[in-house]
Amino acid sequence: MIAPVSGFSHSLVKDADHFSYSNIHVAVDSLGPVFGENHNAICSVDNDCLSGYCSSSIYVYKNELVVCENNLSVSWKVTIDANNDGTIDYEYLSNLPVGNDLTNATERLSNAIKDDNGNGIKDIYLATTKYGDYATIYMPENGFAKGSEHKIVWTATDICGNTSEETNLILLRDKKRPTPVCVPLSTGIFTDIDGCGPKLPFLEIFAIDFMNKAYDNCTADEDLFYTFDNVAPQLTDKVVFGKTVNRYVAHYFDLNGALAVYPATSADEKEIENLYLNGDEGIYIWFPDKKTSSRIYNYRSIDPTSEYASLDVMVTVWDKELNWDFCWTNIKLGIYCYFPYGNNFSGKVSSITGKNLNNVIVQADANLPELPKSQQTNQAGEYYFSNLLICHYYNLSASFISKEMQGLDYNDLSLLQRHLSGAKLIKNPYQLIAADINGDFLINQDDYIALKNALETRREIGFTTSKSVVKSADLNAFNWFNYQESILVLNERDLFGLDFVAVKTGDINGSHFDTGIINFDFNKTYAVDADSEVEDRSSLEDIIDQVTLTPNPFTDYTTLSFFAPQAGDYTLLITDLAGKIVSQKQFKAIEGSNIHLINGEQIGASGTYICTLKSTDMIFNKRLVLVH
Repeated sequence: MIAPVSGFSHSLVKDADHFSYSNIHVAVDSLGPVFGENHNAICSVDNDCLSGYCSSSIYVYKNELVVCENNLSVSWKVTIDANNDGTIDYEYLSNLPVGNDLTNATERLSNAIKDDNGNGIKDIYLATTKYGDYATIYMPENGFAKGSEHKIVWTATDICGNTSEETNLILLRDKKRPTPVCVPLSTGIFTDIDGCGPKLPFLEIFAIDFMNKAYDNCTADEDLFYTFDNVAPQLTDKVVFGKTVNRYVAHYFDLNGALAVYPATSADEKEIENLYLNGDEGIYIWFPDKKTSSRIYNYRSIDPTSEYASLDVMVTVWDKELNWDFCWTNIKLGIYCYFPYGNNFSGKVSSITGKNLNNVIVQADANLPELPKSQQTNQAGEYYFSNLLICHYYNLSASFISKEMQGLDYNDLSLLQRHLSGAKLIKNPYQLIAADINGDFLINQDDYIALKNALETRREIGFTTSKSVVKSADLNAFNWFNYQESILVLNERDLFGLDFVAVKTGDINGSHFDTGIINFDFNKTYAVDADSEVEDRSSLEDIIDQVTLTPNPFTDYTTLSFFAPQAGDYTLLITDLAGKIVSQKQFKAIEGSNIHLINGEQIGASGTYICTLKSTDMIFNKRLVLVH
């Protein structure tokens, strides 16, 4: 097949007796390249709800009608109309010097990009491509808002000078899931619904009550909403039993959406209400004013002959874009208690150094009218609760007044620096809790900088709140971040030794309760529990033990934290249980603490994997569980 005819030429033919003219068709190539599939590029906004790294790609292939080409090269002109306001802000061109402003564009240094061809538009080099190869452009600046759209016009020119044009958009969308933190343990007291004793007890719970904290990059806290089991209410209009239901109307719902409005009035709606009250699995009520759903557990959900039981509950948080994530909590259930008052709780509150602390407030709380109650520790650091109602769960917590900068000194900074360098690792878990200055459950250079700034400015800027944590023999240097700030206990007997450790953030050497003054003397030292002392140089075993994967299991991302005895090349290898490699990366680590992010999408399907970290000095294996 030839290209369309765009002209004629004449040919002079001479035979023996005469001349003649004939018309000859000339095939002139006027067809540009053909664009492949063209989709709008959707880019995620970052933690500040603004654009970060964002790109768009496209490819072309040769039009089958083209006959003039011997060279398969395609050159490009790509214009970017940022915010789609009719003004061209950037252009990518193949006829610029190789590499022109490409680094500035990929690193989003828009102010450094120049107008090299003098047409009033900042321009960037884009290499020519072959047919079938992708051409890729990058948004050359940060800071575009969620929901913004940016017009991209692609112009491809073949070797014959023929062009084709295609248009798409770069769309900025919030694809980041909100972050939920559930209340770890709760108490539920079943209510008698038949009016004649605890025969048919039930418990109605609300999702928002089990959310300790939730936050999102683009959605304000008050606009987040909460459900159970990753099941959303009816968000768009749906007519049920002749009534329109949506996210602004209270309603019963299940996995398939609205079942009936709430409260039920018609006979059909009452049938749905009865299913809910009967505790049928997967039926909830949505309360738009409270932005939460509720569900019921009744005598069919538990063993009614048990004195106490527990339920695992999945709580889900949703943002405005309907991105979601979940966390788990556990509800301890109190039922069938035939005994009134009695039994006692007692314990002690001490400092990191083991000093007994007086005037610390310890609170006992439960779902009872007379609670919460508070006690102050005595000179021996002891507290005591007596004559408590039996068969109820009580939550114990402790708090103390933390004076700003009291006890913080350069000894703390030295301890943290030696830990980060590996010269002397901190092994006392309560010291490690104190060293987590910013509360991200990691000990790294960020904490060192925050503590150093505090000592220089005399202000605790960026410090997480000081806390009293539960004293536990199970807590150590490798799981210190699993500390609890409260004790949940069932009052079925006298309980002693319910102890707490008061931790002043940044006070690694525990001097907050010893000095009574603010101390910045580098030469003053304090004795710390012998459990925290180690040899001057940490062993390789200590270093390997500080390799952690958090969280594990994980859904989207998990953080690999490890201590490198020296800077160098490291390999992160992830294999399935059959030994097949699913991900392999080489990277450079600095001497000391390092953090490396692992993306679940790069691993693939849900399952158990083996994560191997190795270098010339060490090799470490750990199971890694991915859950989609």
